[in-house]
Amino acid sequence: LLPSTQPPCMRPVATLLALAAAAEGRGSSSNNHRKRHILAILADDFGWADAGWHVAGQGDVRTPRMDQLIAEGLNLDRHYTHKYCSPTRSAIQTGRNPIHVNVQNIEPSFYNEEDPVSGFSAIPRNMTGLAEMMKRGGYRTHFAGKWDAGMATPDHTPHGRGYETSLHYFHHMNDYWSEWYVQGTAVDLEDIPRVDCSGTSYNLPRAPVDLWIAKGGYEGPAIGLNGSASCAAEPNDARNRHWNLCPLDGDGSQCPPYPGYPGNQTEGCVYEDALFLKFVMDTINEHDSEEPLFLFWAPHIVHTPLQVPKSHLDRFADVSDWRRRRYLAMVSYLDEAVGSVVDLLKEKGMYNDTLIAFSSDNGGAVYQNGTSGASNFPLKGGKASNWEGGVRVNAWVSGGLVPESMRSKTLDGLSTAWDWWATFAGVGGIADIVDHKAAAAGLPPIDSINQWPYWNGSIPQSPRQTIPLGTCDAAGSFDLWCTSPEDKTVVGGVIVDIEGEGLWKLIREDKVPMSGWQGEQFPNASTSDFEHYFESCGNDGGCLFRLDADPTEHINLAQQNPEMVSTLSKIIDDAQKSVFSPNRGSLQVELSCAAAQKYGGYWGPFVHCSK
Repeated sequence: LLPSTQPPCMRPVATLLALAAAAEGRGSSSNNHRKRHILAILADDFGWADAGWHVAGQGDVRTPRMDQLIAEGLNLDRHYTHKYCSPTRSAIQTGRNPIHVNVQNIEPSFYNEEDPVSGFSAIPRNMTGLAEMMKRGGYRTHFAGKWDAGMATPDHTPHGRGYETSLHYFHHMNDYWSEWYVQGTAVDLEDIPRVDCSGTSYNLPRAPVDLWIAKGGYEGPAIGLNGSASCAAEPNDARNRHWNLCPLDGDGSQCPPYPGYPGNQTEGCVYEDALFLKFVMDTINEHDSEEPLFLFWAPHIVHTPLQVPKSHLDRFADVSDWRRRRYLAMVSYLDEAVGSVVDLLKEKGMYNDTLIAFSSDNGGAVYQNGTSGASNFPLKGGKASNWEGGVRVNAWVSGGLVPESMRSKTLDGLSTAWDWWATFAGVGGIADIVDHKAAAAGLPPIDSINQWPYWNGSIPQSPRQTIPLGTCDAAGSFDLWCTSPEDKTVVGGVIVDIEGEGLWKLIREDKVPMSGWQGEQFPNASTSDFEHYFESCGNDGGCLFRLDADPTEHINLAQQNPEMVSTLSKIIDDAQKSVFSPNRGSLQVELSCAAAQKYGGYWGPFVHCSK
């Protein structure tokens, strides 16, 4: 289905592979033992109470395959990420805390021509990618799913970051059935800068297709894989009207979950996560198991828009709330997909030599009157906040490489998503994890810590004791998504595990959104307007919590324990000294749309790709 020639503005895939091999010295691993495969799974907006292992079989949550994998592996009970998508993904792909790579959740079409190194959305051009580092151990590298870590140049794509093959989309979200870039439920929508190609001279709809592939010597638009206009879950004029929004007080009929809703699903339409699942399965089937495999799978699920096949939606017909019904059906789809991949690894005889690491990219989204469908009960807040509901996420480790002595355990030591960099290197026997390219460009070094000795039982405690929590400051004003060019990186808080004194957290932000708790039964909550429900932690020492005793952040101990406030404040102040805060420029509407026209109506790299 794919074209036989490269699209404009893209370098040949063979050239990119040669450059990566030369730069990273593929095959230089110190790993002389059996081949160790790694499957990394990064779910999207997966709420704490939406995981079966956190609700103990209560309610309507169904995740039997992941529940079983945790029973055979490790539950990571104190695993943390950034508070939203792009910074977490940038952190994982570079091995850095977001404060040292990216805290802005901006569209991938930002560009500052005066800074050829860091003047882009997401990851600076001269940082080494996770897959590039894994190639040092002889790993074959593949990516499927949501990227959201840059798009501006060929260096910013998954392939440009070291993945030999990939099938992905660039933005925060797209339509699950047509792959058009549409905006699902969002907060303060009008304040978020977005490219609108309908107002340009390029004869394009408002939202071109967002689906890109690198395979078989070709990198470019995934022509023929995206759904047709008849498969769009949205009405036919979706690409030329306002961005997709589910009405806050509606019944869901204005934002249908599948094409043909509420009747039978339109025949021939393929769900986007089915495309990614097939790509993952094909990659495993085509892989030579004598070589180490590094496969990064980032499903679109459970991010908005809340779209899911009728077959899975019907399984939750007894759930009356339309938002919750769709969300739970999507979680069930994800669980089933994970199970299918595990079954294939076992069939191919690879499972016993595989480590599977799973994480959400942030907490569940609880804004917009619950139209995102998630629940973080009993944690406070959700996505877009530094409360536990926004940054403490569902995570686990499983696979044959987990020692039998460690299976079925829950680990409460601190870990982060960006620890995957050093941890995967440790599993693969890769000794050199330094980002030499970044060092040469004067960029911050990695922050990643190897968790493998903790996971395999070699050490009794996590090697990580501190997690600075990033946010931004927009010239003293509040910016929920950190989208302004004037935004500066700020350390808004810290989590510290102090031996003998407990697990402590201090937040020092003037306005912390999502300041409330959901109830045990969705959508019961202390507020239905989370995005506009703030708590001030900028005065009187901030908001201090002892998380091991108060995991739901109900009791602010700042006034009672000024010594601990002082200790944690110093850690925050020291971390602030090293933050990375480049000028990423402005939204490049003309450049992005000109490139989309050259790609035949698909999003893709746009710098130096003018009309």
